[in-house]
Amino acid sequence: MSAIEKKGQGAATLTALTAAAMSLPAFQAQAATRDDTTKIGLRMSHYGEHRLERDKVQGGNRDRYDISVMQMQAQVPFLERMKVNVNAQYEVMSGASPWWVQPRDPTNPGNSEPVQIMSGATIDEARTDLSVDTRYYGDSVELGASVGISNENDYESKNVGLDVRVDLPGKQTALNFGVGVSDDKIDPTDGDAGERFPDRVDQAEKTSINAVVGLTQIVSPTVIFKTALSVAQHDGYLTDPYKRVWINGTVEPENRPGERNQVAWSNQLRVRVVPLSASLHLDYRYFNDDWEVESHTAEIGWYQALGETWTIAPRLRYYSQSQSFFYRPFYTSRRGDGFHSSDYRLSPYGAINFGLGLTKRYGANTFVITLDSYNSDGDYALDEVVVENPGLVDFTRVSFGMDFGI
Repeated sequence: MSAIEKKGQGAATLTALTAAAMSLPAFQAQAATRDDTTKIGLRMSHYGEHRLERDKVQGGNRDRYDISVMQMQAQVPFLERMKVNVNAQYEVMSGASPWWVQPRDPTNPGNSEPVQIMSGATIDEARTDLSVDTRYYGDSVELGASVGISNENDYESKNVGLDVRVDLPGKQTALNFGVGVSDDKIDPTDGDAGERFPDRVDQAEKTSINAVVGLTQIVSPTVIFKTALSVAQHDGYLTDPYKRVWINGTVEPENRPGERNQVAWSNQLRVRVVPLSASLHLDYRYFNDDWEVESHTAEIGWYQALGETWTIAPRLRYYSQSQSFFYRPFYTSRRGDGFHSSDYRLSPYGAINFGLGLTKRYGANTFVITLDSYNSDGDYALDEVVVENPGLVDFTRVSFGMDFGI
């Protein structure tokens, strides 16, 4: 049911471009210098959403998604100034998904709390993702071009991207620019008229255009600051075909606007604490769009070296967002513009994530274990949340990675 739900942020290209613009270099001026090492990386992750509390669910399966992910990356230098990165991912997901929200007492919705209706049967999905990124390293310029495709039984996404990094004289300042385009095709399960859900869309498409501009400033031998501004425009079918809404006693497909314009401002500060053999990481991201969703993300991390080969990294991330202009847990009357959604991702809430990473180096090889515990709640939001969505997600994620230098 909700393969599309797991993609909710749109094109993978923007993620790749933002990561390129905001990635952390070493604490020295080496912006346009390639790594001549051939590397193979493997990552295995398990993502498990916590079961919903009994009093928040009135129908369906309280269990939620479990996702197992296998990732592989190969970095191969070629010619004198070029490098190619190949990334492949395969994930398998199963579980139940939030379907719609309704009042606990449908006969008195104005004075009733919202309860979640979940999908009744277990959903089994698999997704494959492949991308190739080729880079050229000049004396003070780095150029990159990427292509990618993601495929599963009800969703296909193709994307392309270009980015450039330019070192200014002195190589203490670098500028990043990037643009990406994606084309997505949606073919929902049970979408044919006359089947189980005759009101579900048969096929649909959406396109996304993303751009990012960033600046990296080496403030001192121990301090680096980065900032990036990204914009995105999404057009087409932006509704989740599997979500439904309760409107004055009837349950029907949700409906969202066919365009969404987004802007995000990301900042990173990296401070090496030499006496402690550690680094302090401070991040902040502001997001806003024309659906009236506004969010703030703040993260603090401490990367502590333990001897010559071990590193431990505790992290704390805070997130808060407002709701979209057309979101309601349920509707006692129909909106004039026809837009309706009870998706918890468009609701107001806050979230706290605790993370811990452990890294061990053996020569050119690296082994990494990470743990994340994520909890969302209406009480965590910056602004007061009068009615919390009962479908807010909590999850735990464990990852193990290996990088081999050849």
